[in-house]
Amino acid sequence: MIYYALIEKPTNDSQAFGVVVPDIPGCFSGGDTLDEAISNAREAIIMQLEDITARGESVPESHVDDILAAKKKRGWLYFGIEVNLDHVSTKVERINLTVPNGALNAIDEAAKKRHMNRSVFMTEAALEKIRNLS
Repeated sequence: MIYYALIEKPTNDSQAFGVVVPDIPGCFSGGDTLDEAISNAREAIIMQLEDITARGESVPESHVDDILAAKKKRGWLYFGIEVNLDHVSTKVERINLTVPNGALNAIDEAAKKRHMNRSVFMTEAALEKIRNLS
């Protein structure tokens, strides 16, 4: 799915690009360069959609007409940012995983400190690792 983002250009060298995704409540980002701002916006979209679907809500539709109207009003740039919704599924699948006992104890302890169960902790840790690869 493509979400459209409004991008505010910096007016001087000490400012960054600001990004807002109006179709997704609370979705904003930024970056020192235009490429960084778009990349960070894609990550922000995915994170917001994960939160939305985790609450049992539907993924919001994209409304390009609203974005174009807002662009004219503010004088901002706009970009379409493609997001693979397969990475935002809330369907749960049971898996069998082999983990060394010491690692499992550390995982369980860390999960307990964060008031999570093992599955949630391991899923969040894996997704965080994936985000940091880019």
